[in-house]
Parts: sequence; structure tokens; C-alpha cells
Amino acid sequence: VGYSMGGIVLANYIASSGPSCNLDGGISIGGGLDMNINVGFLRSKYLWQPFLANTLISQFYYRFKGLYKGKLTPEQEELAVRSVSVTDFDRSLVAPYNGFGSVEEYYKAMSAGEGWRGKDEPGRIGNVGKPLAVVNALDDPIVCEGTLLVPEEVVEANENVLYLLTKRGGHVGYPL
Repeated sequence: VGYSMGGIVLANYIASSGPSCNLDGGISIGGGLDMNINVGFLRSKYLWQPFLANTLISQFYYRFKGLYKGKLTPEQEELAVRSVSVTDFDRSLVAPYNGFGSVEEYYKAMSAGEGWRGKDEPGRIGNVGKPLAVVNALDDPIVCEGTLLVPEEVVEANENVLYLLTKRGGHVGYPL
């Protein structure tokens, strides 16, 4: 079971591993499948992302600052400290630190829904070889509904994917 970012990572692992996945299955709660779509989610960007960015700066940047020396330029570190959204933080610190050329490239790599073009071209989510339940609330203020692709078509394209979508529930059960 993965919650929020853990759900994103879990879904991507199961999709990337295909039938040889070392898990019997997984449940992604409150995690999106295509995180590039979430970049344009304004409710999250202006309401919750500043709070989350401040937490990332204090809990990750300052705590592990010594690890970034030599992997980030001073300009990237300065931009990380000034981040007002998770996307800003990912763009200035996470993506370059992990060798990605852009935040879009990083989000593609982390998304189980990468390559989705519809049920006839399902991309990575079409590789899911073990049961994957995707549990999300449609009123999630952090991960938008669009990141879930087209649920009806995804389950038609891959019988190993199950969606449980609720009208209300906020982010991982917290009505924010």
C-alpha cells in the first residue's frame, strides 16, 4: 500500500515491472498516474503547494544540504530555497540531482501513466501484470482527477487495474 507520493512510486513500480513484479499486487491511495498533468492543477498550486514546498525546503533541503554539493549549481540551490511549489522544488533540486534534464522528464519517469494515449495505446500502465488498485477521491485538493487518465479506458485496456473513486475524501482521506 502506498499513500500519496508512495502511491505514485508503487503504481510506477508495478507498471514498470510488468508480470515479473516482485509484489503480489498493490494499492495506490491518493497518488496520480500522470504527474505532468498535475502541474497545471491551480487549486493545488496556489492553495497547498506553498505549504508543501516550505516543508520540502525545511525537511529535505536544509537537513541534507551537504549531499547536494557538487551535484547542483549554486543557482539551482538558490532556486530550491525560493520554491513556492513542489514543481519548483522538483525543477530546481530533485530533477537535476537525480540526473534528469527537466522536471517534465522526471515526472514522465515517475508516472505509471506515462505514454497513455488511450486504451489502444496504454503506455506503461498497459504493462501492469499484477493487481493494482487505484484509490482516489475526486475532490482531492493536491492530486487532480486528470492524473488518473480515463479510468474506464484504463480498466478496459488492462484487467489488472482496478479503480475505486469516491466523490469526496480529500487527499488520502483528509478533507483539506
